[in-house]
Amino acid sequence: MSAQGVNRVWRRLLIAHAVLVVALTTLFFVAVLATPPEDGANIGAGLIALPLLPLGLPWAWPAMSDPYQFDGLSPFLWSLVTFGPAWLNVLLHVAVFLVGSRSRRR
Repeated sequence: MSAQGVNRVWRRLLIAHAVLVVALTTLFFVAVLATPPEDGANIGAGLIALPLLPLGLPWAWPAMSDPYQFDGLSPFLWSLVTFGPAWLNVLLHVAVFLVGSRSRRR
């Protein structure tokens, strides 16, 4: 495969990863906002959040190894700990891709 073909594959993987993280995060917040807090635990939203943890590895390891350590956090901080690593990986992948494509142009 040529360098341009490899570049195209990586670009598609990056876009698929970003779309998956955006879709799962959006779906999670829609599920949380659609369910009143007095209804108890939102199992559906929890199931939506599960795939975001592996998408944030290695930064999500503390949340995966002992998820109960974050029970006392506010909802905003809990969301940041849960979804932040996946978003960080998307940003890092974009940065690496941009730096790599810029260096290939020279």
